[in-house]
Amino acid sequence: MTIPEIAELIQWQLQTAVQSEHIDSENSNEYSLFDSAALCIQNGYKTVDSCLIEQDYIEHSLQLIDVAFVASQDRTKPYLSALLTHRVLCELDAAKVDSSVIAVVLCNAHFSDTEHGRTLIRLFFEAEDFPTQEDIAAQFGKDKTDASRTISRFIKKL
Repeated sequence: MTIPEIAELIQWQLQTAVQSEHIDSENSNEYSLFDSAALCIQNGYKTVDSCLIEQDYIEHSLQLIDVAFVASQDRTKPYLSALLTHRVLCELDAAKVDSSVIAVVLCNAHFSDTEHGRTLIRLFFEAEDFPTQEDIAAQFGKDKTDASRTISRFIKKL
């Protein structure tokens, strides 16, 4: 097969196989999609314009999050936006995704296109101290447990 054909197959597989923020292994362990993408990159599976494939892969995952976010209740969207933006930024940073890719993929995400989301993105790139999930919960008068529960419920919806 030619390189463009392989790239097209990889992109097709990514677009059709992703069903949630986590994937299951044979042992029923869960792995973050962002972590698995980073593992592939670290192990040298970057054969075909890897930056573009990585970006497409992340954008597709964020589109799934967006669909569930848009369907959520309006009254919960500001809090959910902040929690999701924080979680995605932390996941992408932990997966060693290039900051230019992070900036591009998040500019197209509805869940991060709120006042709180934009503030977190700015802090991520500009500030020395990035707030914790507990800090975000406190801004909304909630505690760390509520933030974890809210994110967990949202991920189950995915």
